[in-house]
Formats: sequence, C-alpha cells, structure tokens
Amino acid sequence: MAATAVIEFHPGAAASAPCRLDHQVTVGGQVFRAHSNGAEPSLGAIAITVEHSAEDGFTVEEPVTKTFGVGDTVEEAFEDFASALVEYRTVLSAEESISERLAEHLNYLNGILGN
Repeated sequence: MAATAVIEFHPGAAASAPCRLDHQVTVGGQVFRAHSNGAEPSLGAIAITVEHSAEDGFTVEEPVTKTFGVGDTVEEAFEDFASALVEYRTVLSAEESISERLAEHLNYLNGILGN
C-alpha cells in the first residue's frame, strides 16, 4: 500500500486574519495539514490566505487556482478548502479537452496532490 502524501499549507504573508490554523483533515485518502507557526513553508508546501469577516465567517484560499473553502471556523473553512481542491482536480481530470490555463491548474494540482 502506498504511503499517503501529506500536504503542508502555510498561511501566506497576506493573511488578513490574525488566527492560528493548525489542523489536519483527510479527503479522499489525501492528508492535508495546515500550520501557522510563522516559519517559512517547507519544500513542497503551498501558501494559503485566511480571511475573516463577521458576516461570512472564514475563507481559506490558494492563490494559483483561486480554489477556496468557507466555514464558521477556520478549521471548517480549511476542511471545505481541502475538499474543493480534490473535487476541482477530479473535475479537470475527467474532461477530455481543457484549455491551456486549466491544464496548468491540473498540472499544479497533480504536483501538490500527487498523480
């Protein structure tokens, strides 16, 4: 059985919410781990932004594909975000023909989530 890849997410410098995000979730056999320890992301990690508003709750977004998740808590938003990444890759992979930009998104997602 192949080892499950672990993806580390670090809130980007532009994170507007002064919150900590130390959470792990598994979606479709893929482990997603978030760290907000202020350290530089390790090799292979991607930066995310975390925003918060009183009306909309928390939003977690990845800047390359603009994939995002929302939730009442930062953990719920991260879980929604992880599900959205997996679903977006699934949709792109199922298409017979996609644009160059979407092919770049698919390659990017395969790079961080594995093939």
